[in-house]
Amino acid sequence: VLVKYLPIDAVVRLSLSAKSLLEILHCPELFRKLHLGRDSGVAVAVNDASLLALASLSQGSLQVLDVTGCPLLSHSALLNVVRSQPDLRRINAQQDLKGENSSFTVGQVEEILLCSPLLEELGVDICHKTADAELLALLRNDAARRALDIFVLTLHYLTEDTAQELVSALTLGVNLAEAVDDSSDNPAARTLCLGSTLTQHLGDAGAVQLAALLPGNPHLAMLDVQRNYIGDAGAVELAKGLAQNTVLRQLNLTLNSFSQEGVRAIAAAVPTSACQQLSMGHVGMANAGAEALAPAMGPAGAPITQLELHFCGIEDDGIAALARSLKDNTTLRELNLTGNRIGDAGAAELAALMSTNSCITCLLLDSNCVQAKGSVQLAKALVKHRALRTFSLGGNPIGEAPNAAK
Repeated sequence: VLVKYLPIDAVVRLSLSAKSLLEILHCPELFRKLHLGRDSGVAVAVNDASLLALASLSQGSLQVLDVTGCPLLSHSALLNVVRSQPDLRRINAQQDLKGENSSFTVGQVEEILLCSPLLEELGVDICHKTADAELLALLRNDAARRALDIFVLTLHYLTEDTAQELVSALTLGVNLAEAVDDSSDNPAARTLCLGSTLTQHLGDAGAVQLAALLPGNPHLAMLDVQRNYIGDAGAVELAKGLAQNTVLRQLNLTLNSFSQEGVRAIAAAVPTSACQQLSMGHVGMANAGAEALAPAMGPAGAPITQLELHFCGIEDDGIAALARSLKDNTTLRELNLTGNRIGDAGAAELAALMSTNSCITCLLLDSNCVQAKGSVQLAKALVKHRALRTFSLGGNPIGEAPNAAK
């Protein structure tokens, strides 16, 4: 009875007898989500037999399957599970699958799509040697493209030489316009994730090719190009494409190589775009970059709801400029400033921001340089901030608060 009324993301901890546990194992409603990947906390590595056994407990009602980074798991076992689970909504099977090539072939991706009529999200690594013609053939298949409002296809092993072919094949709004009848239902790919390895990446050349496909693209809602060694030249070109795109809602540029010049270009493009979630963590931003970004975060700027600026080398002066621009901002909900160099002066600016801006619901300040004085100022401001749901100040040298503050 309890399980019948629980939402799919509910977590329940129970003390059970052996008999009750055996009865629970025959309750398929409990096995709608299987998180067995490297971030799931599962202590034992999942192999083919254990995956098949766990999936069978769902009796065909499995909706979410995460086997990210399971080195003992084969493609064939995963495909067997997919064939037996018609209700799957999300599948994540990136990296480390058993065999000489951990990437999926186009044929295997097509089979997953055909077997999963309700699929909303697919995360796999696809073989970088696959010809773009094969990808185009897959994406032209009406049955394979069916009704995927969100199609997450994460590509690893990209090189600059193959970037143009793969980007062309997957950016349907431009490259399939002639191949698909405009009058028919065309649920094109709306999410493009281009990951990389340590030795192969898009780089500036690949970013330039990708940027040329952004202007006027009617389908792409999220672009993820993290870890691709994109420098200032590539970031500038991406910014030009972003400025002429009215559909893209999420842009992830984390862990790239561009610095303040690239940040300035992105900042100038954001106000004229539709971007709502912007991530630029681990880039060479520093104070100058934060100051360049600040005007775009003002009331007349872009409708950004989530801003990720973690580990960007921002100090008090940079955060002061950003905080002052955000005071009258009514759209921002989440601000991640983890791992910067914000001290007490910067904390005071953020306290002043939180005293006037009642819209921010999440503020992350872990691993900065905030001490006792700054933490007290933040605390006084946040006590009155009723909209705040998440606040984190871990890893700061707070120490003992002054007696007066206590």
